[in-house]
Formats: sequence, structure tokens, C-alpha cells
Amino acid sequence: MASLSASIIHLALCQAVDPPSPSDVGDKGAAVLRLLAVLVCIVIVGIGGLVVVRRWLRRSEDTSVGFSLSDLRDMHAAGDLTDGEFHAARDAMVAHVKERMSAGSKGETKYTRKKNT
Repeated sequence: MASLSASIIHLALCQAVDPPSPSDVGDKGAAVLRLLAVLVCIVIVGIGGLVVVRRWLRRSEDTSVGFSLSDLRDMHAAGDLTDGEFHAARDAMVAHVKERMSAGSKGETKYTRKKNT
């Protein structure tokens, strides 16, 4: 135990008498700065990747609708759809939108439009 404490004291005295040179400290500081720059670059690239993936996922969700209601109206007006086909397609589209709205707004307050009577 006494030899261990004596060697620690001797090491402390040697460092006090012969401190590290400024070039050694500068080399270590430069290495730390390079490592920090690499880590910052990794974080920036990771955040950029997350943004790209989120946009891609949102875009793939939004493109799932085949026709819009105005497309159906135009097709009906042009005679491409009969009255029955138009009403069936419109009702299916409205049901699909209501289903997506109820699935996306669980726990939120729903606001409905009042009918004018």
C-alpha cells in the first residue's frame, strides 16, 4: 500500500515538473474536434434521411385514391357513368373518407356540418 501511494506521488511530482508540451495538447484537441465534426455530420445525415422517409411515406398514403368526386361528376356528366353507377361510386367514396377520418381522429372531437332544413 505504501509503495502504491509513493508511486502515485512520484508520478504527480514528475508531471508537475515536466508538464505535457503544447503540441501534445494541440494534437489531442484537433483529434477531438475531428471526432466531433464526424458525429455532427452523422446526426445531420440521419435527420435528413428521416425527413426523406417521412415525406415518402406520406406521399404513398395520399396517392391511394383513384378518383376524386369531381372526376366522378365529370364522368357522369359526359355519360360515361349511369346514374346508378355514379351514386354507388359516390357512396363508396364517402364511406371510405368517413372511415379514414374516424380512424385518424380517435379521441378527438368531431365537428359535423349542420344540415339546413
